[in-house]
Amino acid sequence: NNYLARMDFIPGSADVMIQQLNRLQNTNKVWIGNTQTMALKNIMTDTDEAFLDVHDDLVWLDQNKSFTWTSERDGWLHLYKVSRDGKEMKLITNGNFDVVHINCIAPEQGYVYYIASPENYTQRYLYRSKLDGSGIAERISPMDLSGQHSYQISADSKYAIHSFESTSTPKRTALIELATHKELKLLEDNAILK
Repeated sequence: NNYLARMDFIPGSADVMIQQLNRLQNTNKVWIGNTQTMALKNIMTDTDEAFLDVHDDLVWLDQNKSFTWTSERDGWLHLYKVSRDGKEMKLITNGNFDVVHINCIAPEQGYVYYIASPENYTQRYLYRSKLDGSGIAERISPMDLSGQHSYQISADSKYAIHSFESTSTPKRTALIELATHKELKLLEDNAILK
């Protein structure tokens, strides 16, 4: 077999999206196929000289008229919004940084939450961007905590389990309210280790 493939049903339709990754893993062809008529259309082809993988961060938006897609097409790894026909591609995570990890795509709230390291690759912070691509990346991690942040965000993006550590602070984990970053319950503070 010369290809890796992934198939997902498109909500509210008789269509499927197929990602077809070549053996060298540098070309990913995206197809829309109709399960009733068996019609198949190549809507997009993503290429990278180094390496590509099938996309797991694909979420359908705008009543299934567009979807999220990660790409390095501008030299940075970013999240884009792509029209269902593949003709329009709009940048969501605008900035000179790579998206290290997508934590939560929340269409109801209109945001994507993700980890990035814009200024120092040894430090990781949570940011959010509007799914319509407007505005700039907004840092959610507290400005006074320099170091490594990680988050497990609830499906409604109201709460998160937040972990923080730095060269002088052992890992500290707490349940927080995401909008305010207010700590609701301390889960682990490693006070003895500190």
